[in-house]
Amino acid sequence: MTITLYDIPSAHPLGAWSPNTWKIRYALNYKDIPYKTEWVEYPDIEARCKELGIGPTIDRPGLTLYTLPAIHDSTTNIYMVDSVPIIEYLEKQYPDKPTVFPNDTWGLQLFFEDTMNKHVAPIWPWIFPAVFHILNPASQEFYRRTRENTYKKTLEELVPKGEEAVDAWAKSKAGFSKVAGRYTKCQAQGPFLMGEAVSWADFVLSGELLWYRCALGEDSEKWQEIRTWDGGFWGRFVDAMKKYEEVK
Repeated sequence: MTITLYDIPSAHPLGAWSPNTWKIRYALNYKDIPYKTEWVEYPDIEARCKELGIGPTIDRPGLTLYTLPAIHDSTTNIYMVDSVPIIEYLEKQYPDKPTVFPNDTWGLQLFFEDTMNKHVAPIWPWIFPAVFHILNPASQEFYRRTRENTYKKTLEELVPKGEEAVDAWAKSKAGFSKVAGRYTKCQAQGPFLMGEAVSWADFVLSGELLWYRCALGEDSEKWQEIRTWDGGFWGRFVDAMKKYEEVK
């Protein structure tokens, strides 16, 4: 039994950088489900998905998108796409493996994912442009063209400057503090949202942070500052999650 995880490569030493695919990679590592990675550059995702019979993630009039993560389970010959359907499949197909939704917390954890994204969104204008520089040349043109078409700005213009940057960074810090506040309710029992038990919410948050870390750079001033926010909560959380950070 082997899962193939389809992911987007990069020039970063870890290789994997996408927050969405990291959610599933963390889950596979935690569950100890054997898997391997097939790397697919951005401009090849649609063709590879069609070749495998994997449908689009978004399909509505005027917009059809093929995205990753996707998986293939060699045991069942099933292909799945998108992080939530994939984790639902893994939970049901491999009930003998540790769950990522302890105490039947599916709904609460998916709600946390939605609210977390709203709180951390102010930092994204720094992240989207930085990702371009860690992508392989085969993906860079596609990434720039599609993001600039979406935001109607060049990647360079997305980065906040001057007073706008000061304000956006302050909003980022405030948003992070709201997320940290949810975690600190459980810190006496362990480093994760549910205390000692790692769960889907932790994989979602850690994937987001790993995206920032890869894009900004481990030694960058911004990333090192983020680690110190909220009394060092963010650095401690990142360090606690590193045991699930393997790329196979």
